Amino acid sequence: MMKRGILRAGLWALAVVVLFVGAGGGFALCLRHKFNPNPPSNDFPKPANALEAQQQDSEQFSRLLAMDRAFSPAARAEANRQIAELRAEQAPLDRERFHVALLHITALADNGHTNLYYGKGGTQNFIPLRVALFADGLYVLRAKSAYARIFWALASKASKAGRRAT
Repeated sequence: MMKRGILRAGLWALAVVVLFVGAGGGFALCLRHKFNPNPPSNDFPKPANALEAQQQDSEQFSRLLAMDRAFSPAARAEANRQIAELRAEQAPLDRERFHVALLHITALADNGHTNLYYGKGGTQNFIPLRVALFADGLYVLRAKSAYARIFWALASKASKAGRRAT
């Protein structure tokens, strides 16, 4: 009789554990669905040229951006404005400039969680640039020479914007 009682208690304990594991798993799936929804489908036809490919990439980026709740209303409006500028380009930007433009738009979310994954398998390909913020401004510490023209253009654009703001 004692063995039967131990077996019954063990089965009840197992049932409770299975119930908690199932409830926890269901909760985790709900959170995953809410906070990590599937991206919109990339259902574009094959682009005819580089400009069309860039416009398709801009459209897909705007679809993904619409799913991101990290943007403030003002930042979202600015991001949408910049995406519209990218779509309005009459000639395709080179790959690096386009990537930097998308990174700039992504940075408008102003948090550490919104990222732009670019490359094979969705892994992050970092821009070959090292910067540091000092009391008197942002400084480029290291950049590959092949990309220097992009960084100089961005730096001069930021410098002009800073002079207008002051």
